[in-house]
Amino acid sequence: MQNLKTQIANMLKFVTRKNHWFCVWCVLNHNCMLQDNQNFEAFATQMMTPEWFGGIDDYLHFSGDNLRDYRRYFSEIDYPQWDEKKFKEIKDLYNMTKWSDKLLSKFQHLCITMNGVFNKKSL
Repeated sequence: MQNLKTQIANMLKFVTRKNHWFCVWCVLNHNCMLQDNQNFEAFATQMMTPEWFGGIDDYLHFSGDNLRDYRRYFSEIDYPQWDEKKFKEIKDLYNMTKWSDKLLSKFQHLCITMNGVFNKKSL
């Protein structure tokens, strides 16, 4: 368990906004580190406890609501399979005006970076 906390803590160095926690969730999901039935609220509650990362800057505290904003596209598809054309179709279909056209590439880059850090083996 401590190793997992350390790996997540290494990813948190890249969390500079609340919505970046969604990339933490995506990387953990990609690496099969989340329970099959774990929802955003349970994940947020666990991460924000004092035993995990509740001591971080208040600006970065998040809830399940912060993550649910991105569920329509991002949580249904494993991040390595995210596709710009499909993203824009979903964005338009649901009139997701809060999603910028660059959101996909920003999240994708952040997930790739975090996944590299998460899977880095210490020597």
